[in-house]
Amino acid sequence: MKKSIFVLFLLLGLVSRLHSQDYSNDKLLGKFSYLLTNKPTKLKPDFIYNEIFSLQITEDRSFFISEILLERDSLIENIYDKEIRSDFEKFKNSGKPLMIDMRNKYLPKTDSDFLIIQENGKISFYTSIFMTKYKYVQEGITHWKLLDETKEIHSFLCKKAEVEYRGRKWTAWYAPEIPFPYGPAKFGGLPGLIVKITDATGDYDYELIKSTPNKALTDKKVAIRKRHYQKATLTTQKEMRRLREEFEDNRIQMLESMGTTITNKAEVMQQMRERDKQRKENRKFANPLELTD
Repeated sequence: MKKSIFVLFLLLGLVSRLHSQDYSNDKLLGKFSYLLTNKPTKLKPDFIYNEIFSLQITEDRSFFISEILLERDSLIENIYDKEIRSDFEKFKNSGKPLMIDMRNKYLPKTDSDFLIIQENGKISFYTSIFMTKYKYVQEGITHWKLLDETKEIHSFLCKKAEVEYRGRKWTAWYAPEIPFPYGPAKFGGLPGLIVKITDATGDYDYELIKSTPNKALTDKKVAIRKRHYQKATLTTQKEMRRLREEFEDNRIQMLESMGTTITNKAEVMQQMRERDKQRKENRKFANPLELTD
């Protein structure tokens, strides 16, 4: 049943792409990789989660996205090329739904299914919930306290800055020699690229681990599929959180509303109830990056 549902989501996504395939022409000026190290739950204070994110910078904006998502995009693109594009006319004229057997295909998973774009002093956060793309927009971070302290990190001479943001106190180290006012996640607005930023509890840390040389960026375009931010419904951060929780708590009902057939329904319902109970319990002990709206 899980595989059938996944195939459904994939196919719907591919159908959308067939009608709105579009790639950004933004020229890359900077490309960096950051390692996130964090403690996502208070239930297991010794559990540490790591994930690598990509920060791609163009003349007017920056894109921050999980590298797992980028890998998944490439794999789906390859599947599409091999199994759909070559026979698209046949599919189009047959009147039959596009079908791809995903049982033996590997797609990496991540809970960081979002894109953050910083542009013109604004932060735009994009994510998908069920079959809908949503976004909310916030003001960029401007209330940094710049300090005289310096430190060398990965051969960059960095300066120190501090800020209180969404319930956490953060210490950032930025490199004036890299003149991009951006950084990981929603952090930006400093006179140089953020190389490292850590919250006071040590629960969250982003650190630059890779910088692509300028010569390797010649004629390169930003590698973010526009499906991650096209046709997004504008909402608020609070409402987005509510919609996410509502979807997680009502997956079966939403799938049935689309006409999805669920085999072994009684067994599946029991499994879903147990997962919902565990998910709600986990929420009580969640340790999110943002503690306040």
